[in-house]
Amino acid sequence: MPETETHFKCACRHCAGHIEFPSSGVGETILCPHCGCQTILHAPLGPASDHAAANPQAPPRRKLFTIIIGVALLAAAGGVAAWCFLANRSAPPPAPGNTLPAKAAPSAPEPVVPVPPPDLWHGLFAGPVTLEKAENGDLVYAVGVLSNQSGRQRFGIKVQLDLLDEQGEKVGSAGDYVASILPGKEWKFKALVLERKTARAELVNVAEQE
Repeated sequence: MPETETHFKCACRHCAGHIEFPSSGVGETILCPHCGCQTILHAPLGPASDHAAANPQAPPRRKLFTIIIGVALLAAAGGVAAWCFLANRSAPPPAPGNTLPAKAAPSAPEPVVPVPPPDLWHGLFAGPVTLEKAENGDLVYAVGVLSNQSGRQRFGIKVQLDLLDEQGEKVGSAGDYVASILPGKEWKFKALVLERKTARAELVNVAEQE
């Protein structure tokens, strides 16, 4: 006659984990060694493959873990969304000083003020000097204009010119004279050039009779 079975195996009502216990423990409530929840020990109703059918309310362990992970992920996503919402509401508006300054329009160039010519002869100013050939004959003259801007009549005005060749070397001198120049008027001087090598003439002095 075979020995009476002294140990049973049943499934936990919460995690479906297998629990082996003495047959005398049927009906007792214990803490499941797998999930730690309270479960009632019961005699098996059939083969081990039918343990899950004996307790249809107990979900498989893998399904339970999936549910726990899903709940944790949802809670984490909700926390992140709440933190972003509060951070956006509490952030202060940008201060006016933090904005980029408007690009300044380019300033207009300053007008060029002409520099007056140096007053070398106390209100008498000369223009450029040119060489002009007489209409009849071979005579050449150094011609220029002397203006009186001093505001008073000038007397005994004499101009002196240097005659220069192509290389800028002095080859002679020339001059002209006028008795007076009224204020605000001009005198066109005409100095005879005797040196044939003269290429240009340059005014070097204006003298006034004392």
